[in-house]
Amino acid sequence: MPANLSSKIPETPLPGAAEKATARGSGILRWLPFLFALVLAATLSHHFLGYHVRETFVFDGNHYLLTCQKVTEFLISALRGHPDAAMLFNQDFIRIIVWDGPVIPSIPALVFSVIGHVPSASDWKVVMVIYAVIHALSACMTAVAGFRLTGRQSLAAVAGLLFGLYPPAIIATGRYCSEVPATFFILAFVLSLCNTREKLLARLLPGIAGGLLAMSKPVLIPTIIAAVVLTGLGAQRKITFFLTVSLAILLTIFPWAAYTRLATGKASITAERGPTYNAAVACDLDSDGWCTMPESPIVQLHSTDCSTRLVDKEASPLPVLLSGWLTHPRECLALSQRKLTRLFGSPWNDFRETVFGLPVSAQQIMHLILLSLGLCGAFSHLLDRKRLSDERTRLLADLLVLFLIGHLGFAVFQAMGRYAITAMPCLAALSSLGLLRLLSSKQTAPSNYARAVLPAASLALLTAGGICFADPVTRLGESQELAHILAQGDSAEKSLDLCRSHLSANPEAILLLIDADRHLNGARITVNGHILTQEPRSFNHFNAAQYLLFNTMREHSHYMRIGVDDFRQWRAVPVPAAWLNLSGSNLITVTATASPLTLFSDTRPSNRTMLSPAYFASDKMVSALNSLDPRIPSTTLTGSVSESSTLVPSHQATPIRLPDSLRIKLAVALKNPEPVRRPSAPQIARSGMASEFAAQLSAQDKLIADGSCHGLRINRYILKTARSTIASCAAPPLKDSSHFSITVKGKLRILKGDGAVGLPITIYGANGEALVLGRSPNFIRGTGGWTSFSISDLVPSRIIGGALTKVTVTLFPCPWQGAWYGCSKDASDAQLTDLTVHVVATDLPELSDKRVVYY
Repeated sequence: MPANLSSKIPETPLPGAAEKATARGSGILRWLPFLFALVLAATLSHHFLGYHVRETFVFDGNHYLLTCQKVTEFLISALRGHPDAAMLFNQDFIRIIVWDGPVIPSIPALVFSVIGHVPSASDWKVVMVIYAVIHALSACMTAVAGFRLTGRQSLAAVAGLLFGLYPPAIIATGRYCSEVPATFFILAFVLSLCNTREKLLARLLPGIAGGLLAMSKPVLIPTIIAAVVLTGLGAQRKITFFLTVSLAILLTIFPWAAYTRLATGKASITAERGPTYNAAVACDLDSDGWCTMPESPIVQLHSTDCSTRLVDKEASPLPVLLSGWLTHPRECLALSQRKLTRLFGSPWNDFRETVFGLPVSAQQIMHLILLSLGLCGAFSHLLDRKRLSDERTRLLADLLVLFLIGHLGFAVFQAMGRYAITAMPCLAALSSLGLLRLLSSKQTAPSNYARAVLPAASLALLTAGGICFADPVTRLGESQELAHILAQGDSAEKSLDLCRSHLSANPEAILLLIDADRHLNGARITVNGHILTQEPRSFNHFNAAQYLLFNTMREHSHYMRIGVDDFRQWRAVPVPAAWLNLSGSNLITVTATASPLTLFSDTRPSNRTMLSPAYFASDKMVSALNSLDPRIPSTTLTGSVSESSTLVPSHQATPIRLPDSLRIKLAVALKNPEPVRRPSAPQIARSGMASEFAAQLSAQDKLIADGSCHGLRINRYILKTARSTIASCAAPPLKDSSHFSITVKGKLRILKGDGAVGLPITIYGANGEALVLGRSPNFIRGTGGWTSFSISDLVPSRIIGGALTKVTVTLFPCPWQGAWYGCSKDASDAQLTDLTVHVVATDLPELSDKRVVYY
């Protein structure tokens, strides 16, 4: 807004002055407890009244729980008068506490130590209640900030409810992570800074809150320093202010810095969560700034393994960041713009969870409204700061805008919607100011209203739009994805001319890769007229190292309430080399025979990049509310090929030539000049051994043996007594092969109503490794009658040392990946019978030590 604009508008300072706030302060104090109760009740009802997959200790939360257990043990020993000081300097304890920091593990630990109970995963409800209380307090502080900005109780209530009932914030209370406490610390820090008077205590509070925030969110340390400087410049006694607040921050951090100095030899002021690793991920253009499993080669150079190192003893992350920006400035700038979309473009909801019946699409709308209103309040304040006549009110608005801007620091490192949660109360409080400007300006002349409101509203909408569309805008000119849905009887054809491939006559192996949904398994696939009879499988089945990615996929599928096969992935089928013309044209046809089939394509046929089958980028998948694709583009080892794509609808005779390129490719394995050595296996003469075996699985625990049905039984009482109930059988030696095809069959029934039974299948190898099958479903649904089930998977033998020694099935009366939270009251009471295992040794392509080129 022009500097002279305020002279043209009749100025009446907005409410929010100290005298008005004092006059109405008693009013807000009367209804703040009701706001607290409402937000707390809404949060707890979401978690406890509706059915949700428990995700309290998912990912980092599992590590926080382990640290919390150790801290609780120490606090309990201290409360009993015999502090276990030796524990503090135990190497295992040092590793976990240095990685997690002191703040997040200690918050629940303080509660559990008073109770005298060391927490376990089954105590998730206590952690969730603690976080729900912290969130309700944060909502009240957001309302206080809104009241100080506007002087209106109604707008203060709107601000508190906007954040208190914000769906991602409610979801965050169900996760043991740093966002909920950090949000509380931000609000406490900002509000206490605005109350720094002559009293010493008033200057100590922001120091304590700032120190706790610095240890919880290191990225915000520059913002904390800027906030102290900004506040101190307006203080009456500047030197006294800076000394007392800075001293309080340092004293809050000092015990942790002293401990890390004594324990590791390096003083730290925050948790050592691999800063150089985060910087390497941030500048990794090959992975587009996403974390991947396995780590990309560049990231591996800077990776910090908290299980083997005490602290990250590498150099500062600054050289890593500078090296990326100095060598690829344009690409890093575009990547940083895309990270704005990842931060603020969508609400954080990793697992597409509904809140109060609102689907993610409705949550997206709510998020955009909050973002737009908050930005409108921020811009209206920045364009006309003098309208807030009270100095403390103006400082509060400045600090809220400062912390909002400070969250852009995440765009320098990793970025996802979860990291923006702590900025939402700033947006909610500023929304009250934006609404006030809109409402108060309507009382003026239309011309004045336009001049006062339109600049801020326009800038807010432009900024919100820029944030939401930064990702697609920075990808202009790149190949885009298209989806083609084949109805029953429709076909898609891909012609691949390998005349320029210079392939040898005898490649090691050839796989046909197709990017399609799970209905590809029911389709008819032909290669130059030959029908492929094998079932399309995930590409991970053909690479021993990549098979382990199923562990991550299985964990995500549990929390997202889907199956592993629902993830977008390359599906592969071996193709005999004799079926292909390695120096000419080849025609691959995919026909939908039963259910509709979706095939995906690229808009640029000449594009040589492809979605890599070697990496699983879970952050990419959970940051997009409508995608189940965890793959990232890769340009490595792609060969030249001439291609064309065609659709052949069943209802018309004329094929449709596509301008885009169907994602139907050939993966050709070439012999690696330096092959990877296979793990040593027992030296057994296998030439005359059998290629398969079948056996009955018997119970190892008498508790689950059920003589009445000559089978097994499992319920919550049996699980609670036995902790682990297993049926198993030993595997005889089988002939040497590249893969084992394993199938477990049986029948089950639920004695009361319907229910679910978890049956994870674990195999043991000659190398002592235990491996849960990647396609083990989270549960099998049963009814009152006998229901047959079958679970099958294909495992590269290299993972287990080339030989199979035992197969076990663990029984759970509930989805097995959630069983460690404890069985609920509606756990199943199930009987199982005819539980058998069938293993076949088979030879298929195994690409671990091969060089693979994609055409």
